[in-house]
Amino acid sequence: MKQIDFSKLKMEVKIGEYLSVDTRRDLGNILFANANTLELDQLARKIFNAPEEPFKLDDGEYGMMMNTLRNGGARYSVINAIEGNVKDVSEIQEEIKKRKK
Repeated sequence: MKQIDFSKLKMEVKIGEYLSVDTRRDLGNILFANANTLELDQLARKIFNAPEEPFKLDDGEYGMMMNTLRNGGARYSVINAIEGNVKDVSEIQEEIKKRKK
């Protein structure tokens, strides 16, 4: 399971310049335009309508999204931003346990 906040994706917008960008609408539309399965269509809609908070994706959804973005011609900076901002839920849970000790 992965977690990412598409509403505050830290992305390189110019060489060496990073900003938090709300990518929900754009990513949802890219995935929707490239959807060739019902699952991808549903994922596109989930991302498009996601709240402004960390969003959970199962590993299959994450893989399907990344394959579609890579094959659909998404910019490298977008793919790199997603890979740099995604967190594994089990790692987050471990960090929380460590903080409680």
